[in-house]
Amino acid sequence: MRLMLELHLDKRVIPLDYRPVILSFIKKSLSTSNKIFYESLYEDGTKQKEFAFSVYLPKPIFKEGTIEIEQEQLYVLFTTPDYQLFINLYNSFIKQKHINFPVSSQNTMILNSIRLINEQKITNNGITAKFISPLVVRQHNRITNEDIYLTFNDEEFMNVLKNNLKNFELNKWDITEEMIDNFSMQQIFCEKVVVKIFGITIDTTIGTFDMRGDKKLLNYLYLTGMGSRKSQGFGVFNVI
Repeated sequence: MRLMLELHLDKRVIPLDYRPVILSFIKKSLSTSNKIFYESLYEDGTKQKEFAFSVYLPKPIFKEGTIEIEQEQLYVLFTTPDYQLFINLYNSFIKQKHINFPVSSQNTMILNSIRLINEQKITNNGITAKFISPLVVRQHNRITNEDIYLTFNDEEFMNVLKNNLKNFELNKWDITEEMIDNFSMQQIFCEKVVVKIFGITIDTTIGTFDMRGDKKLLNYLYLTGMGSRKSQGFGVFNVI
């Protein structure tokens, strides 16, 4: 299930680290609409969230600390396989329509419209996937409590990505670890992109991949997003 938000900006300049703004908007919407559901999702910091989002910036010009865009508009695509989560997101966003929300000390945004997006049904065991938000592959060192972010050229990229995928509630969706073990991605055109998120910079991958795997797994990944930090604005792909 997918939905698109159209947000109107007071000014065409947003922070370079803009994803936390969208995350704050999500939390504000959910906590206002359904506090119990919000707490079940966010009070347990270890809980994996089965949704992802991607932000479209019209013709961005990157500057030091800010991004200037062509229009006073932002478009945010949300995707999730979870019907309850989808309904709660949808209802909470409706209640935030036409209400000012801060983007920065000098800018605000207003949610103008919400529309449902037709999702594609994957019927084959192979697809061409184009990432519309960067793919984050994170390897956590339990001893040093440090994170290493891998990109498509790193030797351990696929092994770590598969480990990331195994952290989710796979049984809920009838996904097995064997499906993930047999899953493969072959780069078609990719590049490394350094992204700022919550004040730190991380290495990510953007581009197009040939994906092979069980169609049940491919549909799940298409709807829930891939990799780490996807509920913070990463890992969304379209099938082309």
